[in-house]
Amino acid sequence: MGSPTTRSIGLWTWEIASLVASIAQFAAMIAILISFDGKEIFDGPLVTLNTVVSILALGSKASLLTLVANCISQANWSLFSGPPRRLYDFEIVADASRGPLGSLRLLISRSFKGGAIVRAGASITILAIGLGPFAQQLIQIEQRQAVENGGRFARAQYYDLSYAKSTELNLMEDEAESYVAVTSTPVNFGMQAAVMYGLTGKTKLILQQSDYDCPGSHCEFPEVTSLAVCSKCVNLESSLERREKENSTVFSVALPNGVTWQEVGTATKFTLPNGLFLDNLHNPQKRQRVLMTMLGTSNSSKTVAMKDIDTLIWSQSVIKMNNETGYLAKNESWTEPKAEATECALYYCAKDYAFEARNGTLMATSSVVNEAYKRNPNSWKLDDEANMVGSEFAPPPLPAEQQESLAFHRNYSWYTRSDLQLSKDFTKDEGWNITQTAVEVVNYIAQSVFSTCKPDERKNCSAVAEDRGAPTGYLSDQYRTTNLRYDPEVAQILWDSNDIPQTFENLAMSMSNTIRAGDSMQSTDEGKVLHYVTVYKIRWVWVVLHATVEVSAALFLILTLLYKFPTGGRIPVWKSSEMATMSKGSQVSSVFKGARTLEELNKRAKEASVKLVIKDGESTEFVGEEYVQMVGKQHSSQEYLGHGN
Repeated sequence: MGSPTTRSIGLWTWEIASLVASIAQFAAMIAILISFDGKEIFDGPLVTLNTVVSILALGSKASLLTLVANCISQANWSLFSGPPRRLYDFEIVADASRGPLGSLRLLISRSFKGGAIVRAGASITILAIGLGPFAQQLIQIEQRQAVENGGRFARAQYYDLSYAKSTELNLMEDEAESYVAVTSTPVNFGMQAAVMYGLTGKTKLILQQSDYDCPGSHCEFPEVTSLAVCSKCVNLESSLERREKENSTVFSVALPNGVTWQEVGTATKFTLPNGLFLDNLHNPQKRQRVLMTMLGTSNSSKTVAMKDIDTLIWSQSVIKMNNETGYLAKNESWTEPKAEATECALYYCAKDYAFEARNGTLMATSSVVNEAYKRNPNSWKLDDEANMVGSEFAPPPLPAEQQESLAFHRNYSWYTRSDLQLSKDFTKDEGWNITQTAVEVVNYIAQSVFSTCKPDERKNCSAVAEDRGAPTGYLSDQYRTTNLRYDPEVAQILWDSNDIPQTFENLAMSMSNTIRAGDSMQSTDEGKVLHYVTVYKIRWVWVVLHATVEVSAALFLILTLLYKFPTGGRIPVWKSSEMATMSKGSQVSSVFKGARTLEELNKRAKEASVKLVIKDGESTEFVGEEYVQMVGKQHSSQEYLGHGN
């Protein structure tokens, strides 16, 4: 081994160029694969990515095998520059330089000894067979989800509703005060429909009423913060007081025909702290039982468990008979009654939503109350100028309980207020706003749905919902019949519901849908459109073989360049030259003298050992069965072979 001279390197120009060309094509193939990895597939009119990669892989392989073949041929001369070796090995190595079959023959030959560098070249030739198939395995395709901005989901930032208001002014001329009585009729059919649908619809169907647009088959709306209606329910059984009393007078709620009645006897009464009660005689003569009573209010101070809610729309308390024991089916008397009590509230809030739409079906992946938004104490304030404060026509001051209330009141909703606002920073006029008209409309609808009162049939009753006494709704039956009587209509829904909290959650969801769709600013949040595309997936593990072969070929070339005579000196660069092969005819002519068939030639080559590449001053050496005869007849054999040519 030694450093090759500039002149000797010049003799390897084509081989070095072949190596450079092979590496360049391999690098180009890698660069193309990197640029297309993860990209959508393309099918050009004339060419595809597979075609380009195949061409580059084939070109790289061809250039590389040209190099390896010449290096094997040169290694053949190097092999015969050392100690004499079997002449037939020259044929084996020459076959290996011609392709994979010869290389395989060399590698599996038991009679071929030594020649590690030649074996390396043969191994490279065999490995190169897999370059084409491995290159094809590099390119795979897969379905991948692509994400683009698109789609919209409605959110509410400013909610306003109008209603028809008729105002009747009644001025009393006295020295103490003047007052204004007002009669208003809020109307908004969208919100009315939302309330009814929320009470009767299924959760999945209610969600589909949301205002959104998905231009594809799959959309995501990961962050939607909006003004909303929230619900909260509390089990009040721990607050339910049960008392039994003899000689008690029980007043029935109004019967459908407008008749009321009362009886005296032993009764059991259930009572809540807000005044709602449910009582029945154990064995009433009229055989009528009240199965459920309700009390609704918009004033949080009149609730049992909702006093901390300052954006209250409506709170509904319910006491209903528990029928788990089959009490109603047995038509038993009121002796061992069991009752359950629940209070549910609807209130304004801000919610953080996450939605997903697939094939036209909307799903809520998250719905969380944003606790950072609170009622701004600077909102929902009386407008002194609009209310003519300081003038002789100014209305009397509002009662204390009406100052902060969001309830619609026929006598006090005449007063003009600022918007109700939910905000995170009370020092800034920023947040979610609901106008006075919208607040009153929503509350009026809640009153009309959840509360009832007939002044001509009951005591402690008022046309103003906030002033009504308990109960404001009921459901009753007649003993030994299946007839149910109820007022208002929502009583039947609450009686039939096995999950009142879920009923109110559905109601809040439906109302929120309407609020988002009715936002006065038409606010929307942009979502993400997801769709599947076919992309290239490069399996880089299959490139290892090509890289290994390229590196091995480069090392093979370097080792070939560095190879020297065992005693020193450069070996002639003959490679696969036929001229060089023929020039050695005189050295081996005695071996083949008289042989005419291929079998004879092979047999003699296997029996003779020679050294074909000699330095100046060395003589040709033969080792074998005919060694003596070959030496004696060397000159005549050369003449004979010369005449034969």
